[in-house]
Amino acid sequence: MSERRDLEGGIQKWAAVHGIEIDQFSRLDQDEMGETSDTGKTALDRLLAAQPRDVAQRMLIPADIAQILSRIR
Repeated sequence: MSERRDLEGGIQKWAAVHGIEIDQFSRLDQDEMGETSDTGKTALDRLLAAQPRDVAQRMLIPADIAQILSRIR
């Protein structure tokens, strides 16, 4: 568990140094059923959620496209 906290801390420091809002990369909390609510989801969130887990983990989305999708609700 400490490795996870160390990694999270390193990512937060990196984001702060580069002026990046880390919240834009966070997944929405899951409800009791294990599914995420569509309320507030961006097009990027919906795109990733629609993929099988192994596919979503391998997806590479160009930054300009990811930025556009993250703005669309």
